[in-house]
Amino acid sequence: MKSDKGIRILHLYPNLKPACGITRTIQLITNGLDSGFSHFVACYEFDENVKNSIKYDKICHLLNHKIFVLKILSDIYLIWNFVRNNKIDILHSYHRHFSILSFIISKFTNNKTVISAQSIVHNHRKISYLSKNIIACSEFVKKHLNGYFRIPDSKISVIYNMVSPQEFHAPKVIDARKSIYTVGFVGRIDFTEKGIDTLIDLIRLKYAVTNNQAIRFMLIGDGVDFGILKTRIDEHKLPIELIKETTQVRQYYELFDLFILPSKIEPFGIVLLEAGMMGIPVIARRTGGIPEIIEDGLSGFLYETNEELFTKIEMLRFDSQLVQRLTSTLRLRILDKFSSTRILPQYKAYYGKVMQQ
Repeated sequence: MKSDKGIRILHLYPNLKPACGITRTIQLITNGLDSGFSHFVACYEFDENVKNSIKYDKICHLLNHKIFVLKILSDIYLIWNFVRNNKIDILHSYHRHFSILSFIISKFTNNKTVISAQSIVHNHRKISYLSKNIIACSEFVKKHLNGYFRIPDSKISVIYNMVSPQEFHAPKVIDARKSIYTVGFVGRIDFTEKGIDTLIDLIRLKYAVTNNQAIRFMLIGDGVDFGILKTRIDEHKLPIELIKETTQVRQYYELFDLFILPSKIEPFGIVLLEAGMMGIPVIARRTGGIPEIIEDGLSGFLYETNEELFTKIEMLRFDSQLVQRLTSTLRLRILDKFSSTRILPQYKAYYGKVMQQ
């Protein structure tokens, strides 16, 4: 039953850190759903740069044991004790590990459970997504849950990820005549999912060989392939500025004339919303949930091959009217469909519906 302080929600995610899409979603939910809600956090790591940007009453510090059995037992005990002492109403997990633990704990506490599906995962069909309240971050993710995990539509609601118009605003004016044109990427430096290796191949073949001083690429982020990427850039003397940054990423958007998302696997793509709100034209691979954001030729460009990507980069470099049309359309689309002012009421209604079960 709802407490005197409103609906009390425990948000569970392993590592709350900057430049993480799920962390940004939790930030917007906890900050935006203030009246009628109390928010709590359970995690292993809570970055100091994030702590001040998330509104929460208390934190449940979990112990990240290296021995798996100890980790499970410790997590269950600490979360169960925290839930009981703080009269938690809803356990909202954003990671499969915590969704399983929440399901187990709810059998003893009668708490409601909610799972946010923010990625494409496989295996462990019998113990995954056991809650009857599942939020998919895109229609693409919903279809994956339907097909791979055999979860019916009745258990899944699509609530898109969002961007704050207050945080990402003041769109820039792209000047196609400027001396140096900057193409940017913000995100995890990962070849397998984010496709950074394919972007490097394009730059090496199309831009490095001509020694083109009028264009540069800025890749902002960190990840498992950061070291390998730096080595490739140095070996081929590529026109790339690689910056290991995970905290103050917004400032780099202001330097971009074009944003590229080369992901091979992308459930949604929050960075497209951020770039779009900053008035930056975007080109993204036609995969996953990306086409739910970008309408090819209307609000940006989609591509499948590097040759297509090259052609569209060159189109946008020298056509300021095309840039203006695409960026204006994308910004209006984001405000209408993906802004926090649109999405937060959906979360509020969803939590209220869960409490009525």
